[in-house]
Amino acid sequence: MRRRHECKYCGENTLNWVKTHKRSIIFMALLLLIAGSFSAWKLPVSLFPTVSFPRIVVSVDSGNLPIDQTNLEITRPIAQAIRSIPGVKTLRTTSAKGSSELSVFFEWGLDMDKKLLQIESAVNKTLPLLPQGVSYDAKRMDPTVFPVFGLSLTSDTLSPVELRTFAMEQMRPWLFNINGVAQVQIQGGEKKQFDIVVDPIKVASFNLTASHIVDVLHANNQIVGVGRFEEHYRLYQVLVKHQSTTIDAL
Repeated sequence: MRRRHECKYCGENTLNWVKTHKRSIIFMALLLLIAGSFSAWKLPVSLFPTVSFPRIVVSVDSGNLPIDQTNLEITRPIAQAIRSIPGVKTLRTTSAKGSSELSVFFEWGLDMDKKLLQIESAVNKTLPLLPQGVSYDAKRMDPTVFPVFGLSLTSDTLSPVELRTFAMEQMRPWLFNINGVAQVQIQGGEKKQFDIVVDPIKVASFNLTASHIVDVLHANNQIVGVGRFEEHYRLYQVLVKHQSTTIDAL
């Protein structure tokens, strides 16, 4: 068996060293305390931990197309374009009436900002091949993109169109003025629109086509900037607004 030898002078030497350098030890302790307190105030604060999840969701709006047509003419071409991006592990698609959602899963450890740009580039190249009026939104999915506060608007006097307009034009700017608000999304309600149903027989009798009617509607529903002028150290832009807001105007 090995015998354990202890130096009887070690404890005394340590105690003497502490007594001799007690001012330095107290100074170092105070310095570490101040540095720790300062660093604690500077630490970043977040509701969720910063984790780069390898998932990007592409939401596509295609108007009122039926589900089968949406799946065939929109979801599949976009999915084929996204599959060609390096690093795609899994692609899950969902088609509904007038909308599609594509969830793209990548390998862990990839630069998701770069992958988001690649997906947007692939979808933009596919848009000219899709039906007119298709729009999309691509965003990374992580805990920070989910809403932390929700508001529900109801009214006994305003229509769904007027309620959505109130939320867009009045409530949204107010909420953006609150310190710390990064994004405000509005869902629900109804958008004001006119549905024009063309009778092909009548159109053909005037030697016209549906595209002629579309061109006329576009030409007569525009907001054009015609100039600027400066007054009292402010610069104003002059707009000519010519839009049909009633059925009689159309």
